[in-house]
Amino acid sequence: MKQMLQQAQMIFFDMDGTLYEGRKHYDTYAQQLMLQVPKNKQKSFWHNYTQAMNKQLPLKPGTIFLKQSQNIIQVDPFTLSSIFISDWNGNRVYESIHIKDLPSDCYIPVGDAWWIAYVCAVQAGSSPDFSAYEKTKEIMLTAQYNFPKTKNLKESLSRLKSKQKIFICITNSYAEDAKSLLKFLGLYDVFMHIVAPGNKPQEIKNHFYRYLNLYHLKPEQALSIGDNIFNEIIPALQMGMPAILLSDWGEDYTHPRLKIVPTLENIFD
Repeated sequence: MKQMLQQAQMIFFDMDGTLYEGRKHYDTYAQQLMLQVPKNKQKSFWHNYTQAMNKQLPLKPGTIFLKQSQNIIQVDPFTLSSIFISDWNGNRVYESIHIKDLPSDCYIPVGDAWWIAYVCAVQAGSSPDFSAYEKTKEIMLTAQYNFPKTKNLKESLSRLKSKQKIFICITNSYAEDAKSLLKFLGLYDVFMHIVAPGNKPQEIKNHFYRYLNLYHLKPEQALSIGDNIFNEIIPALQMGMPAILLSDWGEDYTHPRLKIVPTLENIFD
């Protein structure tokens, strides 16, 4: 892990779910999404969300949710080939599905825990809009929120930056939200560039290449850190860039350029 950090001349960071700790923000988002769920389905929605977050459902980061059948596909994230298909409750479904052959509006990639509440809302009959996410961000920035910050993160990043590392934050949040949150975390001045919104995963490789070219670096001289396997990790690995996935969901992905740790705090141990 330390060798990855030492060798990287440029480090790309995700923001939401990466630069702070805990699951409180996921619960807040779920509470906002519940307001968009039909009242007669809200209890079921919250039950499913709680079960999934407690790892009692097959829905988890790295899976794909099929909207029409409500089945869940355990996939090989490197090839998007299906490993195991189950119904919502985990009972095996015997069918052959090739994700690459499906229209993108037929399924939802669950890249990180943010998507769990979203999928639970869809499963409950809602068509969630972006307002729940915006409201969540607004709540997170209030003084009463008691934001769970990563221990000594600013100091650790500042030490790395002093070694001529180039830090770039790429987030799907809007620019003002990103600026406010990074300032709230005390990290705004750590990053040389902030891309917001980054439109990940569609635009992530373009962002990677733009900054690599700007500083005349190769992918293997950079590092991508984030909590979304589809947004920040797989695209980086496909380019030849090392990556660190932040997750405590027990993934056992094997790749020579990939490390998995629960939080950023573990990177600097």
